[in-house]
Amino acid sequence: GVYTIASNGTSRPDFATIEEALKALSHCGVDGSTTFLVGAGKYSAMTVDAFNGASHKNMVTFASATGKASDVVISGTYHLTLNAVQHVRFENLTFGNGTGTRGITFNGKCKDVEIYHCEVLMSPTATATAYGIYNYGTAVDSIRFIGNHINGSYYGVYFYGSGTSKDGYNTHIVFDSNLVENAYYYTHYFYYTDFTSISHNTFLPRLSSGNYHYTYMYYCNLDRMEGNRYNFTRSTNINYWYNYLYYINRYNNDGRRGLVCNNEVIHTRGNGYGWYLGYDNMDFVNNSLLATNAPYPFYSYNDGSNALHLKNNNIICLAGDGMRFYNTANSVTYESNNIYSPNGVLIDGNTYSTYADIVAVTGDTNLTMKRSYFIDSTKSLEP
Repeated sequence: GVYTIASNGTSRPDFATIEEALKALSHCGVDGSTTFLVGAGKYSAMTVDAFNGASHKNMVTFASATGKASDVVISGTYHLTLNAVQHVRFENLTFGNGTGTRGITFNGKCKDVEIYHCEVLMSPTATATAYGIYNYGTAVDSIRFIGNHINGSYYGVYFYGSGTSKDGYNTHIVFDSNLVENAYYYTHYFYYTDFTSISHNTFLPRLSSGNYHYTYMYYCNLDRMEGNRYNFTRSTNINYWYNYLYYINRYNNDGRRGLVCNNEVIHTRGNGYGWYLGYDNMDFVNNSLLATNAPYPFYSYNDGSNALHLKNNNIICLAGDGMRFYNTANSVTYESNNIYSPNGVLIDGNTYSTYADIVAVTGDTNLTMKRSYFIDSTKSLEP
């Protein structure tokens, strides 16, 4: 059923505090779908331990009673800690008030957890280890982050399984429609993670970050990575930005290929990569990459055991090589791409700058080499 927590005196709540509700949940479990409506107010850090009775059909939900995340603020050193919990959902809640060390922490074998339309508010000035989302060393399953705002910290998202063994990967992970911004060092760091989807997210660095900044997916599998925006026009201090897709769909992927499509990268820094692909099995389709100052927007190192298919991509470089690809023989195919750069492309150590030479080395007979212009999609397009 539905229970109220701390309803600010407007009516008699079922539980005076979140701690009371959690104690009842831990001792008694549930017998059906259960929702806790949390009244407006400020609450101390929340730790949820394992409990009995829930299932995917009978989820336990904690939600703001008003439907507004800003009305319910839960904060401490670790704002929300989940200890091997299953079948629980958090909706329209705020975790953090601009301080603390961890926003949402996954401990133990958590399963079937959804974070929906929540705010995770860490320090926007942190320059030491702090995490918006944290998972390390234990594989979790069926975790969904949908429509959240994750702001500040040293790592925006740090999501790390336990290893390359079959049971070492985080599995069935959905990370969709989130805004991750103002992290100091890593906007996201995904390791040993198998994604059902990582799509329609916006990733923005801190306005005044350090000299180096990373967005990192390493030893990950994915079914779909679609419609994400990486925009570095706002940053003033970053010089080196590295955006990695490394060992994607290479281990424990049951023969699946990843689809990376319709993503946009706007890279305005002086060094680094718009995207670094390494040892990947994927179809890289309809993506737009712009590097205004970096030597190249697109870098790949592959080998014959992988298959990378590049189709309909728009790759614009204003300062260097459009692509730098190594070990491409029998592993990379090209189809209908647009590549514009002052230096052409560098493939397997050789530079090709004319249309005829690039077509000959890539086999892309539908290649175009046209300059296109990008709109800053983080700003309103209203007149």
